[in-house]
Amino acid sequence: MIKALPSDDEIRPNLGWLKQTFDIRSLIVPEDGYKFVLCDLAQIEPRVLAWLSKSTKMLQAMSDGFGVYEAAAVATGKYTGPKGQFKKLKALYQAQKAQTLALGFGCGWKKYIVAAMTLASYDVCVNDVVHPVSGKTVYGSAARKEVKDWRADNPEVVQLWADLDDSYKASVGTDFVLSLPSGRSMVYRKVQKLRKAKVHEIIDEETGILLRTEIRDTWTYSAEIDGRRYENYGGSLAENATQATAREVFAYHLLLLRAMFAERGDPKTRVVFHAHDEAICQVPLDFNPTSIQSIMCITPPWLPGCPLNAEAKEASSYLK
Repeated sequence: MIKALPSDDEIRPNLGWLKQTFDIRSLIVPEDGYKFVLCDLAQIEPRVLAWLSKSTKMLQAMSDGFGVYEAAAVATGKYTGPKGQFKKLKALYQAQKAQTLALGFGCGWKKYIVAAMTLASYDVCVNDVVHPVSGKTVYGSAARKEVKDWRADNPEVVQLWADLDDSYKASVGTDFVLSLPSGRSMVYRKVQKLRKAKVHEIIDEETGILLRTEIRDTWTYSAEIDGRRYENYGGSLAENATQATAREVFAYHLLLLRAMFAERGDPKTRVVFHAHDEAICQVPLDFNPTSIQSIMCITPPWLPGCPLNAEAKEASSYLK
């Protein structure tokens, strides 16, 4: 239900309305006698990627109750402490969060600098080293090291990229069919191999200085998706498979929620809408939100061994 806009007379004495004009979410409210329960899947993509890549150590750590970023640190030996304490190691936690969210799909060091700040407010460049001779900060040195180290620590994910890349390139002249755990398939039609001129930057690894740019002929592999042609590679295919599977996990939960609400016989108790991996449910005021959270922690039968988690909160309006 959307709140009715107030009249001019109501606006003037009510300065609180000024905030609502900039907070559109607060205008979306449940019907009288009901409340919202907002429940979203917690770090679903890193969980799915760990399952797809068969990263057994991380899967086990998550099954043991460690949070996703904590589990990633446990799996690579960066953290050996008790559960729930990793976040107190602020610098290490922030770096691990950035790496977990940004590096799972083949991100290079330049993109990682931007992605780390965007996804985790992590400034990689503050850790750039100073060149011993010039005394100047070597731009990108920390990002290059973190990308290299992450790939060395996560060979299963790197192998997933390679396997997908090999299969995709072997499909030249035909369709590449990527089968998902649910049984659905993603079809990349008419895979082509073409030479394409691309700009390459030559950077001095010791100083971080751009030495020159070159135009090189590079083999590219593209396929038709929804009538348009896109270039693809192992990392992007892993990203597509991960996001598609994560979406199907969420769709599975929406069906379970619909079935649970249908049993109550109240048409107003329902999933009102959903955004990304969050379900916004309208329920009676005395409804226990843990039942919704429990449903969204259920692992689909076609994704056995993938530990899921969800967070639910009650609200009188839609919240960020």
